[in-house]
Amino acid sequence: MSRNICSKFCLVFLNVPLFLLGIGALIVGSLYLQYNRKVAIGVVVVAIIIISVGLFGICGALMESKIFLNIYIIVMILLTLALIGGLVALIVYKKRVTNTYLNITSNRVKQFSTITDEVDKSTIIAIFKQRKCCGFEEVNDYPLLFEKFEECRKTPIDGKWTLTCIEKVKNESNVIYMAILVLTALLLLCTIFASTSACCITCQDRHYRDKDSAYS
Repeated sequence: MSRNICSKFCLVFLNVPLFLLGIGALIVGSLYLQYNRKVAIGVVVVAIIIISVGLFGICGALMESKIFLNIYIIVMILLTLALIGGLVALIVYKKRVTNTYLNITSNRVKQFSTITDEVDKSTIIAIFKQRKCCGFEEVNDYPLLFEKFEECRKTPIDGKWTLTCIEKVKNESNVIYMAILVLTALLLLCTIFASTSACCITCQDRHYRDKDSAYS
């Protein structure tokens, strides 16, 4: 049984899902290339970085490779610092984060008539149909979008549908903010734990090497 079995197991356990996430992101990015090349390339680059970090963690743990583990620790420390900064920024700029989501959604509605990509249009229609509302700030203020829904063409409007979307979008922005906040906090805990596990493996390995050399 390995002397670092517990730390190795923890490191592999954390990095296998990370590696699989990277593979998934790579597949999604590759499939999305035909729709939005810039976004897809960004996703592919991030996916490759995630896969590389995951591999460094897995290989470093299983092989007890000092080089892999040191690279992994450096990356994890940088990521931890970035996540701490992100967490602080999220708390300080909460209103800006929620307003950004609201503005993006508002702009998508306002620009609906100028969108030429049918896939993009269909996505917006599907999202607003799911929200069950018949206007953004006022009833049918953007008829090219909202009059596509049979419920919005009725008089009076179907009771299951609200008159405007803005309150729902505000609520969504708060939910998204909280989800990002919680996810960032969880990622921060994972990076700290992963860094600690990697450090334990390298320190234990150095300790046992020194001990073995003392006996020889």
